[in-house]
Amino acid sequence: MRSVIFIMALAAAFGFYPLTAIAQNAPAAKTFSANEIHKLAEKAGQGDARAQIDLAGVFASGQGLLNKDYAKAMKWYLRAADQGYAEAQYNIGLLYANGYGVKQDSQEAYFWLILAAASGEKNYVTARDEVA
Repeated sequence: MRSVIFIMALAAAFGFYPLTAIAQNAPAAKTFSANEIHKLAEKAGQGDARAQIDLAGVFASGQGLLNKDYAKAMKWYLRAADQGYAEAQYNIGLLYANGYGVKQDSQEAYFWLILAAASGEKNYVTARDEVA
């Protein structure tokens, strides 16, 4: 549940359209200290999918950075998605749906959202259906 709330908050924070309706009432995304971000980067580099997803969220939000870096966010989401994490697949779908860090591509967004929706998570199914 924590993961879903985190992702929904990210979606709301980035103004994803048309998928923002899903996240309208989501709480703010978790913030990380510089030390926590450093630890996330270490764990992410070691293959920890939860850390990869959280680190991707840091890059996507621009937290502690000069600018948002969607390309780096995509890199870390892809690594977690390769491990089968629906949350990462969902976020990749959102990035493609909105053209953040990648060329906007509704077919690619739909592909990733189909993978995420296979987890059965209601919000992922809704997002997939909205892109379809």
